[in-house]
Amino acid sequence: MPEIEAPEDRRALIESWFRQESPSATETRRIFATLLARNIAEADLQAMSQGRPPVSKTLPDREQMMKSALDLFDPEAVAIKVRARYCARFGCEITPPSPAG
Repeated sequence: MPEIEAPEDRRALIESWFRQESPSATETRRIFATLLARNIAEADLQAMSQGRPPVSKTLPDREQMMKSALDLFDPEAVAIKVRARYCARFGCEITPPSPAG
């Protein structure tokens, strides 16, 4: 969950919205398993499927793993939903992010 910049009396509510909009524990495990399958070496997958530790000494690139997860889970989409709920509840406007450029 991202760090929440909001008045103290609203943080618990916002955190609950993040939990509601985020994947369940079961879905999180499915996402993690899919990410491992996409991003680790086949030899490591083989070893892990047999209950042994991975053979590679280097971890998959974190940035690449995040990019390969976007079809499974998009944290920005969750943040947008939470922001919309916040503004509906507390009467603010949602300012779309400026285009990268």
